[in-house]
Amino acid sequence: MADAEMTDFSAAQKLLESTNLTELCKKDQKIVLLEHNTTIGDALKTLAKHNILSAPMPMPGSVHHHYLAPPLHPADLTDAGHRMPTQMLALMQLLEKEGPIFSDRLLVTIRGVEDRGLVYQAEDIMRYLLAHLGELGGVADRTIEQLGLLTGKPPVLSVNPHVPALLAYAQQAAQQVSGAPVITDSGELIANLSISDIRAITAEQFGALALPVAEFLAVEHGTAYLGYSATTSEHAKHPFFASANRSGGPTKGDIQLFTCKADTLLSQLLHKIVDERIHRVYVVDRDEEPRVQAVITPTDILRLVAGVF
Repeated sequence: MADAEMTDFSAAQKLLESTNLTELCKKDQKIVLLEHNTTIGDALKTLAKHNILSAPMPMPGSVHHHYLAPPLHPADLTDAGHRMPTQMLALMQLLEKEGPIFSDRLLVTIRGVEDRGLVYQAEDIMRYLLAHLGELGGVADRTIEQLGLLTGKPPVLSVNPHVPALLAYAQQAAQQVSGAPVITDSGELIANLSISDIRAITAEQFGALALPVAEFLAVEHGTAYLGYSATTSEHAKHPFFASANRSGGPTKGDIQLFTCKADTLLSQLLHKIVDERIHRVYVVDRDEEPRVQAVITPTDILRLVAGVF
């Protein structure tokens, strides 16, 4: 953190202190609210209808922010007296059976999906910083390594490409992250599994979460890798993947990986986040067969610029 301590963040902090929240908020923005006493099934349908991943849930004395992460947790199956099947088809059948039952529960009973802290529009803040690079002093022209963004980072949570997507999302929920790199047994980064990959899922479609992560993503993106192919998978016609209400979700084609290196400038990183509309960038050691060294999110950048390490 020594380099970061020598960096003068006063100009960036002055910019933030002089900026009103109204300058970041989108005009005429419609806010979708979830009532705490609505059912999980109805809440999922509301999120799917508006093609969004989360929504605030007003409650007496507080406001929770509910996320789709994941809609059904493995613990919900064990709580219902089921053992986690080891066979994919058995797990798929169980999820399809339990999905409608789970969806009848009240939204307020769902586990581990609330954010009691500050909820902000990360992409709006990143876009604002990018538009004011000249007011950040010399910060924008320093590398992420020089700024200390790679110092003291916790180990990166990764998921195995062969585990069921349900378990991978449960891992993310446990660590309170919205995405994780998909890493092979040899340590190579091959994909990113994000909460946006289950955008617009409904209770009747939970069976898709039984697929291995690699197959889930291959079918999701209409591509092929690690022996899985969207054209040959018998699950390609599953209602979740065939749903017409998936506009705005992951694009079809090769799975894109958004990476950077230790010598990437902060200005370059901001451009990547804003231009690609992403919320996490993986820091890798090389272009070929990359190994993940760290992950950087808009929150990391905001803490850096605001001087909150």
